[in-house]
Amino acid sequence: MRTTLLLLAKELHEFVRDRRVLVGAILLPVGLVVVISLFLGALHGFLDKPGESEIAVLNASLGKPLLEMDVAKQAFRTRSVPTLEEGLVLVREKDVRMLVAFEGDVASAIGGGKPVEVKAYLDKKSLPAQLALARLEAAAQTLNAKRRAEVLANKRLREQDLEPIRVETVATTEAKEFGGDIVSTLLPYLLVVFAFFGGMSLAADSVAGEKERGTLETLLVSPAGRVQIALGKLLSMALVCLASSISGLVGLLIVVLPGFELSKPLLKGGIHVSLGGTLTSLLTMLPLVVMFAAVLTAVSAFSRNQREANTYTSAISFVVMVPAIASQFIGFTDLASKLWIGFVPVLNSAMVIRQILMGELNWTMFALTMLTSCVLAGAAFLAVVLMFRRESVLFRV
Repeated sequence: MRTTLLLLAKELHEFVRDRRVLVGAILLPVGLVVVISLFLGALHGFLDKPGESEIAVLNASLGKPLLEMDVAKQAFRTRSVPTLEEGLVLVREKDVRMLVAFEGDVASAIGGGKPVEVKAYLDKKSLPAQLALARLEAAAQTLNAKRRAEVLANKRLREQDLEPIRVETVATTEAKEFGGDIVSTLLPYLLVVFAFFGGMSLAADSVAGEKERGTLETLLVSPAGRVQIALGKLLSMALVCLASSISGLVGLLIVVLPGFELSKPLLKGGIHVSLGGTLTSLLTMLPLVVMFAAVLTAVSAFSRNQREANTYTSAISFVVMVPAIASQFIGFTDLASKLWIGFVPVLNSAMVIRQILMGELNWTMFALTMLTSCVLAGAAFLAVVLMFRRESVLFRV
């Protein structure tokens, strides 16, 4: 054990001296999360400020009661246009979010006159345009509700006489999320991806690099056994993977703890994660980082040189990215609760962490995830040990 710890310390010392490790495994994840968080916060804040948008209006005088509703005035500014064609040009050139054309007097309509038709011209694929339309429809529904109440009162009818069936939503859980949907969805993905890419930044140098420099022979003739050498390299790699993953969380805390204005939209749900949830997340990551470290060490041991190792690890990164990206979307479907996900490596860990952040951890899923990750980590470690025992692999240059 002492020999293994000495080898672990030796590997970590070399990693610390290597600036590529510091940049690729620590600083880069922190920087990326800071930039991504601030960008998403700014984007979210922009969408939450509909008053910054502008719409074109044809025959604005006819729609004055609608456009002066608070929900409309807070949603967008208006720009009057003399013709329909001019308004459509503004929409096509993205100068305004949509064109609203009034074909009758709204004031007369809500007073009991002839109903009016309001046409909204917009790009249906544009989210800002859809948001502006939603605000306009909300304003119209408010006026319609007011008019409906007046008509019902005149006829001595009640609202429920026209709507005998009502659907009421009742929350079945009081789960509190960690931050908003953005953080709960994005953070597990980043933690998993950073864990792999942190180790990938030094995988080529771990064994293949020592082959090229000729230092591996020195290590092999030392009193340390092959298994101890393999274990020392694997554990050092696992620690770097874990540190890289945690760096992503540090980046998020750097953004949210000072209370930057741009970060506030990311924390709409507040920060609600217990010590138990934090430890469970860490426990979920441990077998995953060991599995990543074992795979990367095995690839490095198998490769003739660093260039070959980089080629292999780049190919493996796609295998990791696919389930990691899937975790971004599968959480919005019914598949998120299926237990078979617990058998899919990478995806299972990301989903369990997401459940923890959402406050709805499925313990059966957690158990399956731990079992799967531990089995795969053990298998990968066994492969590393077998490679270190084969001269044809270690001296394959």
